[in-house]
Amino acid sequence: MNFIIAFLMVLFTNFSLYSQTTDISISGKINGTYPDKIFLFFDGNINAKDSLSSVIANGHFQFNLKTKLPILCRLHFSENTNIVEFYIDNPTTLIYLNSKIETNSENKTKRTYFELDSIKGSVIEVNRQLFEKSLAKVETLNISTIEKRNLHYNLLDSFITKNPKSKLALYFLATNKILSLNQINLLKSNFDTSLLSSYEGQKLNRSIISLLRLKNRLIGEQFHHVSLPDKFGKKIETSIYAGKIVLINFWASWCAPCREKHPEVVKLFNSYKRSQFDIIGISFDDDLKSWRAAVVKDKIKWLQLIDTKYTYGTLSSYYDIKGVPSNILINRDGKILGFDLTNQEIKKFTDDNLK
Repeated sequence: MNFIIAFLMVLFTNFSLYSQTTDISISGKINGTYPDKIFLFFDGNINAKDSLSSVIANGHFQFNLKTKLPILCRLHFSENTNIVEFYIDNPTTLIYLNSKIETNSENKTKRTYFELDSIKGSVIEVNRQLFEKSLAKVETLNISTIEKRNLHYNLLDSFITKNPKSKLALYFLATNKILSLNQINLLKSNFDTSLLSSYEGQKLNRSIISLLRLKNRLIGEQFHHVSLPDKFGKKIETSIYAGKIVLINFWASWCAPCREKHPEVVKLFNSYKRSQFDIIGISFDDDLKSWRAAVVKDKIKWLQLIDTKYTYGTLSSYYDIKGVPSNILINRDGKILGFDLTNQEIKKFTDDNLK
């Protein structure tokens, strides 16, 4: 098969983990509509305070930093945008982006969307894209899911065997969605142990934990209640609304899709009696001022709690909440009705359970 031949070309490229800190320059050109600044963060840094920023002048920007190569980088414009990932393995990298403004068809809010068009100076990123295309072709084959899973396994096994210190190989394993837990553990054992403490290694461990926690997300299971602080710092139990249908709504003030959904959630909240249905908002903010301001601006009237540990908090870890927006719907007996439901699905489940 052609995609296997293409992958084998990647296989013999050495993507070992480098050790020395290097001066890095990332230059970029953006086509389309864009704001005046762009932000870069890398590895495990997810907070705005960890980002580097660059002014965009006539569609051009540049970042200068010191780090160890290769490294996974992420770009974003602001809170109201998507994130683009790419690897760099060279002190000098040139990237080209395409950007546009998208309008939400429901509430007419605007959001900037951008994508990586091409990259120069990063062999590892070119090969990442090549391998991802190969995996995508596997999914188009007219074979069973088990056969696809085994093909994924064989490709990754060959790559990892040749490159036991490869961040890229570890990234592929950490982001794979088809392998079984047993297959993942077998492949993980082939990596050099020095690599497992990297960002990719931590991402892989989270993937393994996610598979182990699938049983916690079974429909009909009793909800796992926790205690979190409200806007005054007072600890509140999530079981406070026992006997009602309750929507646990995970969000954050910096999450544009979350904020876009709030008008519809407000309508949903107002359409039921408080004796029947309620909502508990759980924010992943670490900036209390921004959180409180967003609650006021979005006219949120339901109970608000906060978990500054983000996806590492007790509840989000238990249910493998990987990001926001996300939600869990609980019936009057405290059992789970569903995860990540649309407003229409929430309304249907709620109506059915109130009969």
